[in-house]
Amino acid sequence: MSTTDELITSVKSYLGMANTSASASGNPTNAAILRALNVAQDLISGHLSVTYKRRFLTSITVSYTASTEAVALPRACPNQLILKVLGQPSTTTLRQFPLRPLSVDEIDRMALIGTPQAYVVAGTNIMLRPYPAVSYALVIWYDAAASALVSGGAGPAWLAPKFHDLVALDAAIRLRLILGDPVDTLKSQRTDDFEGLNRYYFALQEDNHAHETAGPEDY
Repeated sequence: MSTTDELITSVKSYLGMANTSASASGNPTNAAILRALNVAQDLISGHLSVTYKRRFLTSITVSYTASTEAVALPRACPNQLILKVLGQPSTTTLRQFPLRPLSVDEIDRMALIGTPQAYVVAGTNIMLRPYPAVSYALVIWYDAAASALVSGGAGPAWLAPKFHDLVALDAAIRLRLILGDPVDTLKSQRTDDFEGLNRYYFALQEDNHAHETAGPEDY
């Protein structure tokens, strides 16, 4: 598993900087390199989470208080795509059942209290309709966001370590463009590495259906 210091060193090497030490100052600055690394990882993780959705879903369990119109979503969820919500009364051992997504315009047409059938996300809250007279356990499945890379921290935990250098390579290309330096050789390498990335995660998919994959210029 790479560290951010190792990624910064790799970026400096791609940029041809004289001193590639992670702690050395230069142009671009370490702060600028770290920003470019975060842009690169966010775009790559976004591509993977859409193209290979089954590999990047995560879930979290939320307690929905009885007789409550809305409860706060966990901090990880409000800005992420929620794909499925399962409900289960905490007073029974009944199997979890899916709740259908509800538009805000439909809320007034639903009964207020009863057995939940649907949910709506309103800002940072989730609302069940009807809302339950007993507490519920909700399992929320969502696309997990990549944790921000920080100076002196770990590399991208969401990405297979063999592809960590692709994040550094992409960051270097972005910085070279800003500096007005040539990028053709690096872009050719990124294309090859990106194809390898897609092949790797395609092989990990849970089914054998073909998937349309974006090219390196599209993510």
